[in-house]
Amino acid sequence: MFTTHTDSSFRITFTYGGIKIDKEGHALTPDNTKIPGLLVAGVDAGGFSNVGYAGGLALAFVTGFWAAREIAKDLKLPLPELPPADPKDVAIVSIKGRL
Repeated sequence: MFTTHTDSSFRITFTYGGIKIDKEGHALTPDNTKIPGLLVAGVDAGGFSNVGYAGGLALAFVTGFWAAREIAKDLKLPLPELPPADPKDVAIVSIKGRL
C-alpha cells in the first residue's frame, strides 16, 4: 500500500473590496468625489465582492464596459454597444418575462 503526504495551505483567490467606483466606473475618494481621469474595471472594482461571492469574469466585463463607455464619451467617440440577445439562446428564453 502506498501512502502520500502533501503539504497544503490556504491561498487567497481574489481580494475583497477593491477601489470604490460610481456607476460609470470613475474611481471615487472616501467622500465620493470623482478622481479625474481614473477609471476602474475588474472583478473587485466597486466592492461588489463585499456583498457576497463575486468570482468570475462577468463583473470584470460589466465594469470594463462602463469604463469603455466613459472613455468614448470623453473622447467624443461612438459609444460601445452590446449586441442584441439572440432569441435562440436557451438561457435568455428561459428568463424572458422575469427581468
